[in-house]
Amino acid sequence: MIDSTVIEVRSGNGGHGMVSFIREALLPRGGPGGGDGGHGGDIVLVADSSINTLTKFHWQPHFIAKNGSNGQGHHKNGANGETVEVSVPIGTEVWVWEDSKDKELMGELIHEGDQIIVAQGGRGGRGNAHFVSATHQEPLLAEAGEDGEVRRIRLNLKLLADIGLIGMPNAGKSSILTAISAARPKIADYPFTTIEPVLGVVDYSHKSFVVVDIPGLIKGAHQGVGLGDEFLKHIQRTRVLVHVVDGSEDNIIERIISINNEISRFDAELAKKPQILVINKFDLDEVSVLESEIIESVKSAKGLHSTIVFVSAATYAGMNELKYAMSDYLEQRGQQK
Repeated sequence: MIDSTVIEVRSGNGGHGMVSFIREALLPRGGPGGGDGGHGGDIVLVADSSINTLTKFHWQPHFIAKNGSNGQGHHKNGANGETVEVSVPIGTEVWVWEDSKDKELMGELIHEGDQIIVAQGGRGGRGNAHFVSATHQEPLLAEAGEDGEVRRIRLNLKLLADIGLIGMPNAGKSSILTAISAARPKIADYPFTTIEPVLGVVDYSHKSFVVVDIPGLIKGAHQGVGLGDEFLKHIQRTRVLVHVVDGSEDNIIERIISINNEISRFDAELAKKPQILVINKFDLDEVSVLESEIIESVKSAKGLHSTIVFVSAATYAGMNELKYAMSDYLEQRGQQK
C-alpha cells in the first residue's frame, strides 16, 4: 500500500494582453481594442471515495495545466487554461514539499468532493484598451501574463476509520476483524501476517462503523523495530482503540503497557484515546480460569482504565459483546453512523 508520495504540479501561465487598434472603414481611428490574456489553468486536488491508495502517483507524478491564450484584437479576450482536477483518496493530507521535508500543511481532504487548489494559474495580462487615459488615447502598452506556479507537493494518506485495532503480532487482531466484519485479511500463525492496514465495516443494531487493523507493534516500534510505527498514522483519526492481547501469553499487563508506550512515543494525543481491552483465546482453559485475576490486574495497573472484553477469535465467543462495546463507545461520542 502506497500511502505517501511526492508529486510535482505546474499551473498554466497567463496569456499576454494584446496591443491592437480598431481600424475599419467607418472607424479609421476606432481606438485601442487589445483584449486581455486568459488565466492559466489551475491544478486542483479532489477527494474521491473510489480511490483507496496513492499508487497511481508512483507512475504519474507530474501534472501540468495549460496556459491561457493571448488576447486578440477587437476586444477579444484569450481563453482561460483548463483546470486540471486530480483525484486523491479521502483522508489525504496535502503538504508543500521543499528541501526534502514538509514545509506547510495546505489542507486535508476529508469528505467526498473536497478540493484544494495546489497550484494557481497565472493571471492573464491586460490588453492596451485598459491603459487609455486623457493624455494617452492610443497606448502602446499591454501586460504580459503572470507565470503559473511550480510546486512539489507531498500527499500523505491517513485512513478514515471509527475504531483502530492495535496489539502485538499474533494477538489475533486480524482474526477478530474477520469475525466481526466482512473483511478477509491474511491470517497465519506467524508474526507480521498483516503488513498493511485493512479496513472492515461492522454492522451492529441497525448501525455500522469502520474498523482498521494495522500491523502488529512490538517494543521499539517507534525506532523502526519490526514493521516500525509508520502505520500508526492510520489510527490517528479514529475515536476509539481496541487493544487486543493474547490471553495465553505471560505478563499481560507488561505487554499492554509496552504497546501503549510505543503509541505515546509516536503521538501523545493518540495515546489519550479511550481503549477497549480485548483478551483473546478465552476458549482456552488456561485463559478462562484467569478471568478474575486479569480483571483485577488491569484495574490495579496505573493508567489502565479500559473496558475489558473476553473473546475467542477461534470460536467467535464474545464477539457480540465486543461489537456492543464498540458501538456504545462510538454512540457516547456521537460518532455512530
